[in-house]
Amino acid sequence: MNGTTRIEGKSFQRCATLAASFILAGAMAAVVAGCGSGSGPQAASRSDASAGGEPAATASNAAAAPAAREDKGKEFFTQSCSNCHGMNGQGVPHLGADLQTSKFVGKSTDTQLVSLIEHGIPANDPRNTSHIPMPPKGANPSLTRQDIQGIVLYLRELQKEQGKAK
Repeated sequence: MNGTTRIEGKSFQRCATLAASFILAGAMAAVVAGCGSGSGPQAASRSDASAGGEPAATASNAAAAPAAREDKGKEFFTQSCSNCHGMNGQGVPHLGADLQTSKFVGKSTDTQLVSLIEHGIPANDPRNTSHIPMPPKGANPSLTRQDIQGIVLYLRELQKEQGKAK
């Protein structure tokens, strides 16, 4: 036999290969659709702009923009920072500092924090209390500056919630 399964005299190898291809294509389409699914505030502004119009600048949009960035910041923090700094920035002993109550975070400007996240912190840096290197972008090279700014907004909110900022 040549690897072809015959049931009732018919070849199913070709059908099985074709079915597997469709399943794989469907799974990949679902993944692609999930990455930038076209929902949420960014999708609305993209669709408005692509329709030739500008998104309406309203007070609610202006207020929603930082909240949306903060929500994305929390998502990026969870993906890139939580392994060392904990799911809510509470820190992981001997690995990553508590960012909720960090005086360093509270005293640093947003620009300084963005730069620090972009470039990381070597183990021998005096600011590094764990003496374990923090990789640039939390070892997530796909993070953009805007993504990191969202992380900083999220850190500010964590500190505000703790009442420990500045």
